[in-house]
Amino acid sequence: MYWHTRHPGDLQALSSEAFADIAGILRPAEPTGPSADQTLTGLLSDFFAGLSEDDVAHLVHRLDVVFRSFQRNDLADQLDAFSDEVRKEAKA
Repeated sequence: MYWHTRHPGDLQALSSEAFADIAGILRPAEPTGPSADQTLTGLLSDFFAGLSEDDVAHLVHRLDVVFRSFQRNDLADQLDAFSDEVRKEAKA
């Protein structure tokens, strides 16, 4: 946009290799690995997979306390459904 407003008669310069090189340099880099969210999700998934049913119940209770202390009652309320699902899987 800058070039266009300053040099309206030389729009062909925008298609030059120099502009392509500059655009390539200024383009944000592509992420090279998993995002922090994906890494945390995988870490927690691995952690939960190695727990006994009693350990999961204890952790779910602790998470309920943590969620409520951060005023996230909506998430704490969902823990009951999660806990029920874990119990069903453990029995299967």
